[in-house]
Amino acid sequence: MTSSPGTTQHGRPTPGWRMLTGSGTGASVALGLLVLVTVFVAAILPRVSESLQTDALRETLLDLPVGAATVTADIDYGDYAGFTGSRLGQRLAATRQQLARFLTGQGVPVRPATAWTELSSGTLSLTGAGPGSTIGTSELQLQLDWSDELMRYARLTAGRWPVGDTRQAGTTIFQVALTPASARLFALHVGSRLSVGPGEVLAVTGIITPVDTGSAFWPQLASAATPVLISVNQTSYWLGGAFVGPRELAAAAAVDEQASELSWVYSLEVRNVTAPQAATLLSTLTGVASQGASRLTSLGSVGANFIISSGLTPTLTTFVAGQATVLALSSLLFISLVVVGLVALLMGTRLIADRRRAELATMAARGATGSQLGWLVLRGEALVVLPAAAIAVGLAVALTPTGGTALAWWLAALTTGCALAAPALLAARRGADRRSVRPVVHGGPRLRATRRVIAELTLTACAVAGLVLLEEQGLPTAGHVNVLTSAAPVLIAVPVAIVVIRLCPALLHVFRHLAASGRGLVAFLALARAAQAGRRALLPVFALVLALAVVAFGGAVVRSIDQGETAGAWQLTGADAAVGSPTGTVALPPAAQHALAAEPAVRAIAPVIEEQAQIGEYGMNGGSLSVVVVSPRQYAAVLADTPNPAFPASALARTDTGPPPVLVSPAAAAALRRSGGVLTIGTRTFRVTVAGQLASTPAAPAGMPFVVLPLWAAGPVPPPTLVLLEGHGISQGEFSAALARTAPGATVTVQSAELAALRAAPLPRATVQVYTAGAAAGALFCALIVLISLILDARSRELTDARLVSMGLSGSQVQRVSALELSPFVLAAAVGGTIATAALAALLNPVLNLSGLTASAQAAQLQSGILAPLLTVAGLVVLAAVTMLGQRAAARRHAVSEALRVSQ
Repeated sequence: MTSSPGTTQHGRPTPGWRMLTGSGTGASVALGLLVLVTVFVAAILPRVSESLQTDALRETLLDLPVGAATVTADIDYGDYAGFTGSRLGQRLAATRQQLARFLTGQGVPVRPATAWTELSSGTLSLTGAGPGSTIGTSELQLQLDWSDELMRYARLTAGRWPVGDTRQAGTTIFQVALTPASARLFALHVGSRLSVGPGEVLAVTGIITPVDTGSAFWPQLASAATPVLISVNQTSYWLGGAFVGPRELAAAAAVDEQASELSWVYSLEVRNVTAPQAATLLSTLTGVASQGASRLTSLGSVGANFIISSGLTPTLTTFVAGQATVLALSSLLFISLVVVGLVALLMGTRLIADRRRAELATMAARGATGSQLGWLVLRGEALVVLPAAAIAVGLAVALTPTGGTALAWWLAALTTGCALAAPALLAARRGADRRSVRPVVHGGPRLRATRRVIAELTLTACAVAGLVLLEEQGLPTAGHVNVLTSAAPVLIAVPVAIVVIRLCPALLHVFRHLAASGRGLVAFLALARAAQAGRRALLPVFALVLALAVVAFGGAVVRSIDQGETAGAWQLTGADAAVGSPTGTVALPPAAQHALAAEPAVRAIAPVIEEQAQIGEYGMNGGSLSVVVVSPRQYAAVLADTPNPAFPASALARTDTGPPPVLVSPAAAAALRRSGGVLTIGTRTFRVTVAGQLASTPAAPAGMPFVVLPLWAAGPVPPPTLVLLEGHGISQGEFSAALARTAPGATVTVQSAELAALRAAPLPRATVQVYTAGAAAGALFCALIVLISLILDARSRELTDARLVSMGLSGSQVQRVSALELSPFVLAAAVGGTIATAALAALLNPVLNLSGLTASAQAAQLQSGILAPLLTVAGLVVLAAVTMLGQRAAARRHAVSEALRVSQ
C-alpha cells in the first residue's frame, strides 16, 4: 500500500506543521530567517533612501532664510500705474487676490492669508542725517517703502503712524516711520525732518518695532528694518528705508517712477514637501515664472508684465540635480543587493533540499509526482516565507514612515516570490527525475561539463549585454529603473566570478602537488580536501564575489563623495584660509594685512591684486583677460601645503633686463602670442615674456584666461581684494573680529569650515548614510553565504575530521586542516571582489559624475579601493573560524567510531 503526499504510511493525514514541512522543519525555519533578512533589505533600503532624501530636503528648506520660502510677483510701478480703473489701493488689493487665484490654480502651495503688497521707491540721497550715516564722502541712500500689512508686522513704540503727504510752498513733505535700528544709526527721532532731494522732505512721525520677525515680511524689506552696508567698486555706503502712509503711496512712487517697483509676496507652505515632490514643485515654480507675463492681467483689462520669482527656485534646482544623481546611483545599489540576496536564497534552497532529500525521495518512490511534491513543498514553505516576508515589510514600513517608494514594494515582492518558488521548483524537478531512493545520474561528466559551460556563457552574455546597454544609455534617469543596467555592480562581477571559479581547481591542483613534495601533512590534506570539495564550493565562491562587489561599490561611492567634498573645499578657498575674493569689492589695506599676519595660527600670507587687462597696445588686438599680481615667494609658500600644483616661483624671479616673465593660462598664452606679448592695464602698456603655463590657480577667477604678473614688475597697484593664508587651526571668528576694525565687509573663508559645511550638507550626508548601509547589507549577505556554506558541509566535514582523528592526527592538526581548507576559497573570493571593484570604477566613471553631491568643479568619480572588501573578508574569516569551532564542539558529542559507522 502506498501513501499519498501528506499522509502517514498507514494512510492517516500527517498532522499540521509536520505535514507541510516534513523532516526539514529546522531548515525551513532557517529559510524563514533568511527570507526575513533578504526581504527586509530589499524593502528597507529604497525606503531609507527616500526617507533620508525627504529629511535632507526639509532640513535644506529649514536652513534657508525665511524670505526665501516665498513667491513674489513684481511689476514696475510705471507699467502698473498706466492702467485705468478704481483708486490705487483698491486696485492693489484686487491684484493681490487675482495673483493668489492664479498661483493656487497652477498648483503653487501659497498661503494667501499671509500675503502682502509692498512698494519700494527708487534710491534717494539723504542729507542732514547723523554722522554715522556717512562713510567717507558717500551719503546715506534711502528708499521709501509702503506695505498694506505694515501694522500687522510692526508695533508703534513712539509717535504716530504716517498717514499722508502734504505740500508747502512747492515742497512735498512725506510722513514716515522708522525702525529703532534706522533711527539710531541716522540719529533721528520723532519730529526730525530731512531733505531727500529737490522739493522732497521727510518728517519722522513714528518709531515702529518689527514683530513676528520669524515671518518672511521683514527679510523682504531688509533695508527698511536694518540699514545695509553696500560696497561697490571699493566704495561703501549705507542703504536704509522709511515707511510712508497709505495716502502718500502714489506721491512716494512718483519721486522716481522709473525705479519704483510694486511687489506682491506670498509665503509658501513647504513644511510637508517630500523628496519625490521636489521636482514637481520646481517645475510648477518655473512654469508660473514663464507664464507670468502672458497669463496675468490687472483688473482684466491690459496685459501686465509681471515678473514672478521664488527664492526657492535656486535651492530646488540644486537639490533636484543632486537628487537625480542619487536616484540613478541608488538603483545600482538596490538592484544589485536584491540579486545577491536571491543568490543567498538559492543557497538556502539547497539547504532545504538537502535536509528533505531522503523524505522527498521516499515519497517519489511511493508514487508522488513532481507536481505533487512541488505543491507540498510550496504549501510548507508558504507557512514560513509569507509570515517572514510580512514581518520584514512591516518592520521596513514602521522604521521609514516617510519612505513610500514603489520600488521597495516591487523588490520585496520579487524576493518573496523567488523564496516561495525556488524550493518548490527544485522539489518538483527532483520528483520528476527520481521515482526511487536511488539517485538518477544526469548524463556523464562530459554532458555535465557541457551544461556548465553553456550556463556560464549564458550568464556572461547577459552580463555583457547589460554592461553594453549601460555604456550606451548611461545611468537610468530619476524615476526609472532598468533592471538589467541597474545591476551593473553584480553584472561586472559575474564574468570575474566565473573566471575565478574556473581557475580555482587548476590552482588547487598545482598547490596540492607542491604541498605533496614537502614534509608538512596539514597543508597537503587541507589542499586535497579543498580540491575534493571544489564543486560544492563553486556556488559560495560565486556568491561571495558578487556580494563583495556590492560592498566595494558602496564603499567606493562613500569614499568618492568624501574626496570630492575635500576637493570642493580647497577649490572654494584656494588655501587654508582666504579673505576676500579675486573679484571682491572690499579693499584690504596694509593695516588689514598686518592684522591677519599677526594671528598666531598664520604661518604665511599672500596678498593678491586682480586687475583687468586688454590684449595688445591699448587693446588693439581685442579681448581681455585677468591679471593676477602676486609676490611669487609669498604665493608659493601659501600654496606649498595645499593640493594645488606647486607654484614655480623661480620662473618669476626678478630680471634686470628684458620684459618681465609671467605665468599664463593656455587661453591667455594663445592671445599673447597674437599680440606679441603686449598687455594694456588701465593706461599702462606692458610687454611680457611667457615663462610657463598654469591650468588654473586659486588667485585667478575660475573659467577666465589669466596672467600671473610678479609684484616687482607691476608698478603702482591698488590695495588687494584677496589675501590667501596658510596655517593650521585658523579661526574664522578671530579673523572676522580683526577685519571689522581694518576692512569692514571683508569676507573670511576657511578651508576646514567649508569642508565641514560640505560634509554636513543634507543630501550628500544622506547619500553617504544610504551607501554605508548598502555596504553593510552586502557584508551581511557575505556572512549569510558563508554560514549557509558551512552548514551545508557540516556533516561531511564532521565525518572527514573523524577519519583524520582515527588516522592519528591530533585535534589541533585537524583544526588547522579545516581552517586551511577554506583559505583558498576565501582568498579567491577576495581576489575576485578586488578585481570587480577596479573594473566597476573603470566602467562607471565615463557615465557617472558625483559633482552634484560634492560642490567640486571637477567631475567627482568613483575611486576604486580594496579597504571595504578586505575588511569584509577579514570579518568572514573570523566568522568562519567561530562557526567551525562551534560545529566541532557539537561534533564532540558523537564518538569517532559512531561517526565512522554512520559514514559506512
